[in-house]
Amino acid sequence: MKKKKKAREQKSLWPLAASAAVPALLTALYFAFRNNTAFSLWVAQRVSRPYLTVMGKLTSPLSFSLMELLITLAILIVLVYIIYVVVRAVKNRPRSKILIRGLLTLIVAALWVFAWYAWSYGFDYYIPGFAERNGLDGGTVTAEKLYDVTKLFADEANRLAPGVERDENGLISADEEGIFTNSSGIYKQIETEFADLRGISFSPKGMFYSRLFSRMGFTGVFFPFTGECNINTDAPVSGRPFTIAHELAHSRGVTGEDEANFVGIAACMTCGDAMYRYSGCLSGLEYLLSDLYLADREAWREIRSGLSEYVRLDIAESDAYWNAMESHVTEAAGTVYTGYLMVGGDDRGIAAYDECVKLLVEYYSR
Repeated sequence: MKKKKKAREQKSLWPLAASAAVPALLTALYFAFRNNTAFSLWVAQRVSRPYLTVMGKLTSPLSFSLMELLITLAILIVLVYIIYVVVRAVKNRPRSKILIRGLLTLIVAALWVFAWYAWSYGFDYYIPGFAERNGLDGGTVTAEKLYDVTKLFADEANRLAPGVERDENGLISADEEGIFTNSSGIYKQIETEFADLRGISFSPKGMFYSRLFSRMGFTGVFFPFTGECNINTDAPVSGRPFTIAHELAHSRGVTGEDEANFVGIAACMTCGDAMYRYSGCLSGLEYLLSDLYLADREAWREIRSGLSEYVRLDIAESDAYWNAMESHVTEAAGTVYTGYLMVGGDDRGIAAYDECVKLLVEYYSR
């Protein structure tokens, strides 16, 4: 009887090994051909984009974030499985084989997840980016041009700030449900200039774990597995429309974080919604001011002193919120996300977000 049991234990590893064959092959193909532009472009156009469109259509009607549900279930399943394997190993022998089998099962599951990601979105990092496709090189930024564009954004922010709903303390009190609803039309105008941005604007999802994501330093997450744009609803509302526009840019094939920032800002500033226009302008202004501070402190002071009370209030609210959220968790999450971006093909990591200044200066100084 013991020999039969041992034979069954050994044979049972074969289905596990076989189940790893497909994701292992898909992963190998990804690493072998991701630097082949023609192949990556074929995958992006024939596999990734159709997949994201289908998933977006399926998940858009849901009133909750399927991403959060899947992640929660995945964590619970993994924890329960680990406990199950440990208990089984304690009660049965040979313990080493039981533990090895449990570890291999988790590795195979992880392999399936990575292969899924690679073919649903990973190849998109290896095709010509939005800037290259549209003749924007984001080249050298002169101090003069940086000042001019920063001043342009500052003046526009001053003009737009009084046009958004505010409470008795001057803080933005715009209808948050309306912000999500109005997201469907924000790309209509910019699509006329950049044809490759044409697509369906799927409904963004507010996240249940928004405060946790704030602790990790995230304002939003595009989840390629489900095609969802997930938005942090705990962060200050001034940045929410821009965050939605940024995540929607990812759903339209803009992978680079700097490019998604630029596209999100441009989409907001060309749409007809006052809250979106102001949010995009304010977000662009903050990026520009950050670079101007490093390039020309005197010019930074000049523009900063000319900001209206409303604009100053909104920037201060955002700064206070994110300063309060900073912790070791934020640093750890930033390190992990940097690794994710680098694995995806962006060797700048999380610093890529700030690179949008080059594109903003080039585009708005024309």
